[in-house]
Amino acid sequence: MSEYWRTSIFRVVLSYGIFFTIWAVCLLDLLHWTTAHYLSEQTDSNLRHQVRYLANLDRQRMLTSLDDYVALQSREFNSWGLFDSGGHPLYGNVGRLPGEIEVDGPVHSFSTDNHIHVWYGPGIEVRAIARRLNDGDILLLAHDTSVISRVGEIIHDALWWGLLLTLIPGVLGGYWMGRGAILRLRQLEQAILPLQRGELGQRLPVSSRGDELDQLADIVNVTLAEVERLMGEVKGVCDS
Repeated sequence: MSEYWRTSIFRVVLSYGIFFTIWAVCLLDLLHWTTAHYLSEQTDSNLRHQVRYLANLDRQRMLTSLDDYVALQSREFNSWGLFDSGGHPLYGNVGRLPGEIEVDGPVHSFSTDNHIHVWYGPGIEVRAIARRLNDGDILLLAHDTSVISRVGEIIHDALWWGLLLTLIPGVLGGYWMGRGAILRLRQLEQAILPLQRGELGQRLPVSSRGDELDQLADIVNVTLAEVERLMGEVKGVCDS
């Protein structure tokens, strides 16, 4: 059985499988990174646009729009909080102003822990932005980025399923092709036995495939024909 795994055909298939695996991992990692980067950029752009729009509204209209900001989502992806100048919560479902968020700074990513206490559980990755309003209060908008993480999980699942569905048929195919090569070698071995007994009229079998083994058998058969001719000439001289 082990001789099938040592054939050159199986080694070629195995080498190709390893190369394909490395290439697929690199390709899907690149796809994951570019997809996550694009989705993060879109999330950040939306947050910057939304906070600019809301900051220019009057207080009552802003609060109504913030409720809509949450309610219009098919899931509770969005969360918000309004804080006074000292960071104490006034409205919204954000428990406290996260210390890592820079007011009037860029969009920041953080883990919710206990910051957001209504819809988000602890350990959820969130992109958030904070802006100081004209009256000194601070508006915080947050967006759950679990979709980005889920995209990464889908890509990695696709990677493992793809490798599984590629490598298993590849290994079985390599074994099957190696088995065919071994069977043909056994046929050549049986054909050589009469030659070892001095029967120079014997020839190696040649299939219709025209592959490497057939080319080798043709070379050996030509050589045997020449040896048989020379031995015939020698025999003729000896008989004379």
